[in-house]
Amino acid sequence: MPASVPRAWSQSSSRRSLQPSFRRPFRRQTGAALIIALLIVATVVGLAVGIAAEFQLTAARAENRWHGAQAREYLFGSESLAAYALAQDEDMDVDHLAEAWAMDLPQFPVEGGWVEPRLIDAQGRLNINSLVGRASDPGGGASAEPWQRFTPAQRRFMRLLQTYDEFPVDQTLAQEITVAVIDWLDADDQPFDFSGAESDYYRGLEIPYRPANQPMNSISELLLVRHMPIELYNLVKYELVALPEATDINVNTASARLMSTLNIRSELTPLTLIDGESMVAGRGDEGYGNVREFTTSETVTSIQSQEERDQISSEGLTVKSSHFMLLGKTQIGRQRRHITSLLKRDGEGQTSVVWRRDNRLPVYPQLEPEDEEEGADELAGATSR
Repeated sequence: MPASVPRAWSQSSSRRSLQPSFRRPFRRQTGAALIIALLIVATVVGLAVGIAAEFQLTAARAENRWHGAQAREYLFGSESLAAYALAQDEDMDVDHLAEAWAMDLPQFPVEGGWVEPRLIDAQGRLNINSLVGRASDPGGGASAEPWQRFTPAQRRFMRLLQTYDEFPVDQTLAQEITVAVIDWLDADDQPFDFSGAESDYYRGLEIPYRPANQPMNSISELLLVRHMPIELYNLVKYELVALPEATDINVNTASARLMSTLNIRSELTPLTLIDGESMVAGRGDEGYGNVREFTTSETVTSIQSQEERDQISSEGLTVKSSHFMLLGKTQIGRQRRHITSLLKRDGEGQTSVVWRRDNRLPVYPQLEPEDEEEGADELAGATSR
């Protein structure tokens, strides 16, 4: 070291020259630590948000399951209420719309919501499964009159198809549809006639399928039957039901349109809707006491002559019912559920559930529009037996 440079100044200068080399790495480390801290915070926040969202979803699912279970139990309870109402019927030999079971009930408040049961007579409709079978054809072969080829239930179905001004159907098309329905229901694979349809016809379609050859589980099966237009189905479904066994029409609960199908045997066209409305009005509050009372009533007398009244078939008609349909609706919290149950009442007054369908609504004219939209094809779902 030169003698002219003081020792203290030399040491001080050396320290200053070393200082930058220590401070710069420290600053870089400080920036990296900040970035790492931010990443950790972001990760923790992300995890917390995800955990919170998952927790809320799990809680909502648990709540929905709980409310759904509550709603289902309330609907099962409405079946018991309907069975009780049917058991209280004092005269089970006559059923009419003035009885307690047929009354419209208000919504019952329950914990967390409400429940609304409604009971209707399933035999106030035409049972599509009553169309199975063939008439005895007393006229014999080709000499038989057209009406003699069909049973009373088949003739009524044929007339029913012709009652809609919204979709006019002539007697020819009505007969073709009826024949195709008969073939769909019967157990054999032989067409009723040339307008019928069995396996050979359905297998030849662009999308082939087999006919049921058994009773329908749902009236929506009509959409698969040859000749049935969807426009006509959407009208006629309100007057039909698919019951597991053949049943009679209760003239005390049937609609005016269905009553207009009770024409004389030899006539395959219906009465007018005005005639049907007259027969509904003529049964009064307590209905007819028996079928004979109906066929000889003043209302029928004013519509038909004596000779024609003698031709009105009482086969397939009744004034008592054994099958009833329960429509149950409930809302618990945000859960709204529906149930459609078919109840059967035996001669002892005991009621059993034949089948039950969840989240379906039966179709009948009194449905509110929003209800019909939610489940109008009652009978379109799979049957739970």
